[in-house]
Amino acid sequence: MTINRGSEWRKWDLHMHSPYTFLNKYSCSDEDFVKAILESKISCVGLTNYFKFDEKEYELKEKLERNGITTFLNLELRLDYLNKEDDCLDLHIIFSNNIGREDLQKF
Repeated sequence: MTINRGSEWRKWDLHMHSPYTFLNKYSCSDEDFVKAILESKISCVGLTNYFKFDEKEYELKEKLERNGITTFLNLELRLDYLNKEDDCLDLHIIFSNNIGREDLQKF
C-alpha cells in the first residue's frame, strides 16, 4: 500500500489541565471540556494534574478517546528549583497508553 498524501500536521497540547486538577482555577462539565478541545481541532492532549490523578480524570480520558482525541496522562511535579529570573522548574511525566490504571496508581 502506497500513501501519496505527504506529511500530515496535527495540533497537540501535551500540557492541558482538566477541571479536576488539584490546583484548579476553573470548572466546567466533561462535555464542555471535550467540546472545547474538538472545536479547537486538537487531536492529542496530555491530560495534566499535579502529583497524582483524580479518579474522574480516568473517565475523562475515556470520553476524550471516544471522541477521537488521543489522550496521554501527564503528571506534573513541582520542583523547588528557581532559575536566575525566579522562574520555577516543573517536571512532567507523560505516560504511555500501554500502562494500565492500576500501575499508574501504584506509581
